[in-house]
Amino acid sequence: MTEQIGNVTLDETYYGGTDLYCDGDVEDTLLAIARDHSEEEFARIIEEQKSWPVLYHLSRFRENIISWLPITRDSKVLEIGAGCGAITGALSKRAGSVTCVDLSKKRSMINAYRHQKSGNITIKIGNFKDIEPSLDTDYDFVLLIGVFEYGQGYIDTDTPYEDFLRIVRRHCAPQGRIVIAIENKYGLKYFAGCKEDHVGDYFTGLEDYPAGGGVRTFGRDGLIRIMERCGIDEYHFYYPYPDYKFMTTLYSDAYLPRVGELTNNMRNFDRERMALFDEKNVYDGLIREGRYAEFANSFLVVIGEPTEQIYVKYSNDRAQQYAIRTDICVSDGVRYVEKHPDAPKAQAHIQKLLESYEKLCQKYEGSGLSINTCEAAGEAVRFAYVEGGTLEEALDECLYRDDEEGFLALLARYEEIAAYHEDMPVSDHDLIFANILIGAEDSGAAAKQSDAVVSKGWSGKLSAPWTLIDYEWTFPEAEDGAELTKRAMFVYASGPEIRRRWLFAHGIAQRYGIAPENLARLQKEENEFQQRVMLGQRSMAQLYEQMGQPVTPVRDLVLADQAMEPFRRFQVYVDAGEGFSEEQSFFMPNVYQDRSRVNVRIPFAKEVRALRLDPALVPCMLYNIKICVNGRCVYEQTPGAGGKLTGSDCSISQNGITAPGGAMVFITNDPNLTVFLDKMERAEENELTMEAGIVFLTDEAAKSLYRQHPDATPVSGEPQGKEKRKAFWKR
Repeated sequence: MTEQIGNVTLDETYYGGTDLYCDGDVEDTLLAIARDHSEEEFARIIEEQKSWPVLYHLSRFRENIISWLPITRDSKVLEIGAGCGAITGALSKRAGSVTCVDLSKKRSMINAYRHQKSGNITIKIGNFKDIEPSLDTDYDFVLLIGVFEYGQGYIDTDTPYEDFLRIVRRHCAPQGRIVIAIENKYGLKYFAGCKEDHVGDYFTGLEDYPAGGGVRTFGRDGLIRIMERCGIDEYHFYYPYPDYKFMTTLYSDAYLPRVGELTNNMRNFDRERMALFDEKNVYDGLIREGRYAEFANSFLVVIGEPTEQIYVKYSNDRAQQYAIRTDICVSDGVRYVEKHPDAPKAQAHIQKLLESYEKLCQKYEGSGLSINTCEAAGEAVRFAYVEGGTLEEALDECLYRDDEEGFLALLARYEEIAAYHEDMPVSDHDLIFANILIGAEDSGAAAKQSDAVVSKGWSGKLSAPWTLIDYEWTFPEAEDGAELTKRAMFVYASGPEIRRRWLFAHGIAQRYGIAPENLARLQKEENEFQQRVMLGQRSMAQLYEQMGQPVTPVRDLVLADQAMEPFRRFQVYVDAGEGFSEEQSFFMPNVYQDRSRVNVRIPFAKEVRALRLDPALVPCMLYNIKICVNGRCVYEQTPGAGGKLTGSDCSISQNGITAPGGAMVFITNDPNLTVFLDKMERAEENELTMEAGIVFLTDEAAKSLYRQHPDATPVSGEPQGKEKRKAFWKR
């Protein structure tokens, strides 16, 4: 049985009538969006919804993982596990035909509605093992994007992943390619404190999935062993960064990241994470040691012939008329660079680079700065691939050696270039240190020239060729050289913290107008330039600020925990008819067990009317609370339930708020709860006991909890001091 949605054919021949996989109500939301809105509206809807599932399924950036592949109108494509069609549209625009397979009818309908204008898509609904015998055997590309890890759900054998791959190979044309995108089981983000993407627990993959389950990811060697057991000997690893879901850059074994490049590591849209260390610094060390490939967050494996591209960078997180893709390619052993429009509207922006090349060559003739050659290549433009290190790297070398003389010499050379013919009506606004390469003029002389430059230190870099390799933001207007230098310095100082410390310590930042009092203005100017590029739409960084999940910086928590030690004191106030006072109070010894439990026994006399218990001298949270008087429980709060008084002769008040599940959260440095005893029958000697879990909170942690539950009220009684508390949190 088939169904038609627009031009898309839904084949339900193998559909059992029930979706065995569903993400709940959000799929109804996605279906309504796909049915009632065009893809051009998706970016606006994503901003409005502020929802991770909506972003994940509908963002055009999901297409980055495959839109660089050499798929042409002659290509026949099979997409296994197409889901809601995040990449189906990109395949349809390039391929001759696209056959999708997915288990879910609802997801397939979302896919069909969003691509209903495409005339080359067929979606087969049902279990892959049922559909597979009917599939063709001559596909040029078979894609498993976020699918291979579910292999044992598709194939019920003792070796499901090997058998899954063997079955998939049967459907590849002789020169076809299989493309697998999958998380790295040993990705650095998991060591650094991200939860495992599928299971949602900390360290689950690193611990080899001790709880079992139907999902498995693999390390690089693990994937290689699976392929080799299937008789596959031609495969090529690529490394999507920060991961394959929202890839911005694709590296390969032929072109690995350089030190300092991997800075975009906070991308936890879907769930909270810890931050056990600075991933950027660890990546830098791994890159120096040649170990990056083992710890990349994701893999993209191409089984079959390699692609010409060895590096891909997307600059499409901006308005579509500026959205481009940069490839580094190899053909017949020669490397070259191409820039492609990533949207039809960006064609003019790409072609403008040819004009910018000519004008910048004229401007900088005789300056010692050469402009990387640019020529037309169909819809793209092609540049020579130039070897060497960047000026930014050269400045960093001086900084790490504390070589102020070398740093200033390189900076002075840059200033000369920035001011060269500054009155000419052409300027590269992005003349930053990272866009200037120092070294060989062409790749053939690269190794010899680079060795010479290194051996001579910064003086060699002054005499070596300087080449401008990126001049995308060239405008037909003059720009003051001092302003170009100031922006370049600001961009440089916006990098690792060590740069700012060193620049300020040596007075260099102040000399170039990067003084602390100017930073806000400079950042505002930079933001204005970025908004000029964005044309009002939100970047992924802004979306992350809008919907990103909390990050727990463990190092800060440990330091804060140590700083809190003097404030972990349990104080008891006694009211024997004259109210509470410091004179009638005392501190209880040995109250805390492993810093996470309170266990206290307080003797009191018959005339005592109330006891005030101050569990700490800092903000804190109490949970799983049990208070007894003379062995009888008078108050209890159990996991997931609110607190409950067990009789009418005792009452309790406290100056905290009630969190979900009934825990008491104290947002003050004077947390307290009072047990009123005057209505209770008491003996000459009595005892109050209290057991509870306790979490000590920093001010920021307490404020964060309050912001999440601003309408929370005390456990009992009127919301005493509520306005006072609100004023506190507005500070």
